[in-house]
Amino acid sequence: GKVKPGDTIWLREGIYTGPLATPISGTAGNPITYRNYHRERARFDGRGVPRAFNIIGNYVRFWGLEVYDSLRGSVADDIYTVWSGGSGQGVSYINVISHDGGMGLEGGEVAYGNILYYNGKSPREHGIYWQNDSDVSGVTKVIKDNIILNPAGYGIHSYSQLGLLKGFLYDGNTVYNAQSKEIIVGGGNPISQAVFRNNMTYHTPGVCAGCGGGLQLGFYVDNYDVVIEDNYFADNGSGLYFFKPFNSVTMLRNNFVALYSPLSLMLGASNIFKSGGSHNIDNNA
Repeated sequence: GKVKPGDTIWLREGIYTGPLATPISGTAGNPITYRNYHRERARFDGRGVPRAFNIIGNYVRFWGLEVYDSLRGSVADDIYTVWSGGSGQGVSYINVISHDGGMGLEGGEVAYGNILYYNGKSPREHGIYWQNDSDVSGVTKVIKDNIILNPAGYGIHSYSQLGLLKGFLYDGNTVYNAQSKEIIVGGGNPISQAVFRNNMTYHTPGVCAGCGGGLQLGFYVDNYDVVIEDNYFADNGSGLYFFKPFNSVTMLRNNFVALYSPLSLMLGASNIFKSGGSHNIDNNA
């Protein structure tokens, strides 16, 4: 029979080689799930094929799969990825292991409980990379309880040159030794409705000394609002780096640790916390 919305495709233990496309779509209430069968180890090997796992359909979930590239060394590094997230509409990654490939996870709405390590070969390949405009997508994108180790670029990169960066929850993530900054959110349009809670970043002292950063907020333009609560940002360069001003900042019960500047404020021509805005900053160390 045909796969229909709400179905689960169970993958038995073994190594699956690409390229592989997932063109079928579920619905918002009945996604299609690709899942490893009963603790069996279903591994997907890109074997040197860029964009070897191509997500075409919408409202699909990838659960418990392992994705990697055994021929990573033979692939050009700009830009190289195993995952290709397509539109990302309704795409969820749950308990996925993604390593030794390009982007750890690219595109999507939910990334929960994933382990991502040694992703990418160039500074443009990250652990997690996606954008959002909640007015269009209708959702707040969730990046929660992921472990991201040693990516070639950023650990988590929410960036858009033209599109908006509106509606994100970053909760309980651990990001370690990214070759650039651990988490960066910013681009050509303002950040709004971004929440950071219970995250931890760390960069080994002396490794790329001074170039790291726990969390950078903002890039080209001024921003609207952000909530930063109960995080632990420890890094070589800066713990928390405000790159552009915000209308509203809530920053409570955080710890900032860094060799150079635990809390960095790029003041420029105006204060990072805009006058007349609503700012609540307390109980930080």
